[in-house]
Amino acid sequence: MSELMKEFFLEFVNTTGLSEEVSPFLSLGGICVIILGIIGCVLGFRTYRMFFSAILFMGTATASFYFMTGTESLRSIATCVAVVGVVLAFFGYRWHRLGGFVLCFLVGMCIGWLLYPSILLAVVCGVFAGMAEIFFPVIAISAMTSLWGAWMLADAFKVSGALQIVTISGIAVISVVWQLFLNRKQKLFTKVCPDRVRYWMEQRRK
Repeated sequence: MSELMKEFFLEFVNTTGLSEEVSPFLSLGGICVIILGIIGCVLGFRTYRMFFSAILFMGTATASFYFMTGTESLRSIATCVAVVGVVLAFFGYRWHRLGGFVLCFLVGMCIGWLLYPSILLAVVCGVFAGMAEIFFPVIAISAMTSLWGAWMLADAFKVSGALQIVTISGIAVISVVWQLFLNRKQKLFTKVCPDRVRYWMEQRRK
C-alpha cells in the first residue's frame, strides 16, 4: 500500500517539477507512512474529507503540468493550479458524499490490486467499496480508512506473509470499532443505512 502511495506522490512531485525541493525530505518517508497509518486508523472518518481535498489538488496540479507543459508558460500553469486546484480542494472538502465514495473506491482498488495485480479485480473491489459507501457511509468510510491505515502500518514495520494478513485484519477490526464509537454522533450523514435496513433492525429488536 505504501508503495502505491509513494508512486502517486513521486508522480506528482516529478510532474510539477518539485523533485529538487522535496528530495531532502524523502528520507522521512517511513515516518510519514506511520503517521498516515495512525491517522487512517484513529481519525479516518474525521479526516477523509481532507484526504479527498488533497487528492483533488494534487490531481489537478499533476494534470495541469502534464497537459499544459510546452504549450503554456510556467506562470500560466501555476495560476491554473492555484485557482482551479484550490477551488476544487475547497469544494471537495464540502462534497462529503462524493469524497466518501471516491476515497472508498480508490482504497478498494488499491486493496484489490495488492491482493492480485489485475485491473478487473481492482475495479470490482473499488466499485464494491464505493457502493458500500452509498448504502452504509459511516461504516464503509470507517472500514476503508481503517484498512488503508492498517496496511500502511504493516508496510512501515515491514510485516509480511501470513503475519501481515493477521496484523492488518486485527488492527483494522479494532480501528473500525473505535471509529464507529468515536463518530456515533456524527452529523455529516443523516442516514447511516437504508430505510429498509433500519426497519429490519427495528423489527428484530421487538
